[in-house]
Amino acid sequence: MELPESVKNCVKLLYDKKGEDILILDMRELIPEITDYFIIVTGHTHDHILSMEEYVEGEFAKRGLLPHHIEGHRHSRWILMDYGFFIVHIMLKEAREFYSLEELWGDAPRVRYDGEFKEEN
Repeated sequence: MELPESVKNCVKLLYDKKGEDILILDMRELIPEITDYFIIVTGHTHDHILSMEEYVEGEFAKRGLLPHHIEGHRHSRWILMDYGFFIVHIMLKEAREFYSLEELWGDAPRVRYDGEFKEEN
């Protein structure tokens, strides 16, 4: 699957900040009116997910790419960053397990990242 550069860059920024279990879901055939891609990443603590959010937002702002909105910014187990054609879900492990976006959108083609991009079936 060919991913847009901004999606790849976002994933690499999350990885740089020690984000874990990074998964990209291709949503183009499932909810094209909402977004093209979900990026899902797990953080260890609230401070960790907040630092990932701030890092991505800051680095993208330097490139002129600003989010449409951010939800769950403070005191949350899940921060959502909406960049239009991709949405970033930065979650604590327990929130990720509870909401289980991977299972909810089980039909979506997916790519994992752990230093390199790997398509899954």
